[in-house]
Amino acid sequence: MPHKQLGDDLLDQMPIGVFRLDPKLQRIHINHRLARFTGWPVGDNAVADLARRPGGAAELKRWTEAIAGVLADGEERSLEFAFERPEGARRIVARLAPQRDETGAIVAVLGVAQDISEWRAAEAALAQSEERFRAFMDQMPVIAWIKDGDGHYLYASQACAHFLGAPDGAWRGRTDFDFVPQGFARDCREADLEVLRSGVARRAAGSAIDAQGNAAEWLMSRFPVQHGSERYIAGVATDITEQRRLMSALSESQERIKGLMDSSPVLVWMKDHDGRYVYMSRSFEERFAYRNGEWHGKNDAELWPEEVARPFIENDATIRREGRAHELIETAPDPDGSLRHWWVLKFPFQNAAGQQFIGGVGIDMTERKRAEDDARLQSQTDELTGLYNRRGFFALAERQHQLVLLERKACALLFVDIDGLKTINDRYGHEMGDQAIVMTGEVLRVSVRDSDIVARIGGDEFVVLAMECSDLVALRERILQRIEDYNRRESLPFRLSASIGISEFTTDPGVSFEQRLTEADARMYKAKRGQR
Repeated sequence: MPHKQLGDDLLDQMPIGVFRLDPKLQRIHINHRLARFTGWPVGDNAVADLARRPGGAAELKRWTEAIAGVLADGEERSLEFAFERPEGARRIVARLAPQRDETGAIVAVLGVAQDISEWRAAEAALAQSEERFRAFMDQMPVIAWIKDGDGHYLYASQACAHFLGAPDGAWRGRTDFDFVPQGFARDCREADLEVLRSGVARRAAGSAIDAQGNAAEWLMSRFPVQHGSERYIAGVATDITEQRRLMSALSESQERIKGLMDSSPVLVWMKDHDGRYVYMSRSFEERFAYRNGEWHGKNDAELWPEEVARPFIENDATIRREGRAHELIETAPDPDGSLRHWWVLKFPFQNAAGQQFIGGVGIDMTERKRAEDDARLQSQTDELTGLYNRRGFFALAERQHQLVLLERKACALLFVDIDGLKTINDRYGHEMGDQAIVMTGEVLRVSVRDSDIVARIGGDEFVVLAMECSDLVALRERILQRIEDYNRRESLPFRLSASIGISEFTTDPGVSFEQRLTEADARMYKAKRGQR
């Protein structure tokens, strides 16, 4: 068998793409593996045949120049080229080397080719992922950074670059000592080293000073990142200056502020245009006990109960429609089922490719909302009797009055006044007067139904909004009888009594609630004067 034929047979057996080209660039031999990559025919073919294929002339020119260089200086060269296949575009990288005979003369050019299409696709996907992450972080109302073990910045979000006073990548490869006051830079470095030494994330609230010398309160989270044998420090910081001011205005103690901040980690997430999660911070995962990325690609309806997911989905739809950020209060259950309230900032953004996303930041506001609810309840409650006060009564009774009008139901308003309270105060002291008030409030409370509204609206004045009461006379007599029961049962130096006026009303929208109350008041005074 001729030597050349034997060589070509060996090329055909090779498990990689291989070809041989003669020095005159007239003939090329392609083995089976390369033929599968390219779709070119196997065996000896004239180079000119390749030039007649679509786009072949330009490719042949690049090949001719590369091969001519190998023939001229005997040095190896690499060549990358692309071509279309029925299954899609492919990319091939080829390494060209001279083949010499026993005299050292170049008798051919050998090439080894490899399909790198999937590598290039993976590189593109990685670049797109990094671009998407950077676009997301630059839209975030927080600063984010990554440093190497020596404190040099490897990544800084747009907000972080502004904080450092280092736009256009001027932060790259530099440390905090190049930008912020030296004392603050030392504090940052010590905190970074502590995280590196312990390998444990660290979250703390404190003052931070930017490159311009402006001080603000920040909640800063630092955590270690391991990549191969290298360790890095990553961090996220949120400006909490305004939040601290509001807490101070509410007269909350410093210890309570610290406790609230320690239990209120910042949650960060990102969804695609279809509402499916593409990013979720570790604090989010830990808060809701998601493991191993099980949230990825799922939407709210797949992660939450229907009644929890519905407002999330509706709020996202509003943000997409209006194209602007919204501050919201949303509620979600912890893994143990307890509900927590979150201040949430949601905002739309898009990456360089025009893909639409919704980003979100959440801060736990449960304790603050509970305090607000307690304060609201106290402002509507009479301290002495525990009943509604005037403000609480009108806030609730006005709504019930509107409900009566809508549902065309009948109800009644009772105006109750303690007889002779001033005399009791003057003769027996205000402590006895307070007892008379408390007793009257208790009588009214136990004489009506749970759905009725009882309030103390003045020193000796009470009102009752009785819903759907069928026998007002019996209700009035029941109240008076229970007052008499108190007089018999309790050893009091005075006799408790009260006058009651009743205004019954149905569905006449022309009469206001205030008019109803005035009418009941007038009838109470008639009763007090003995006019039935």
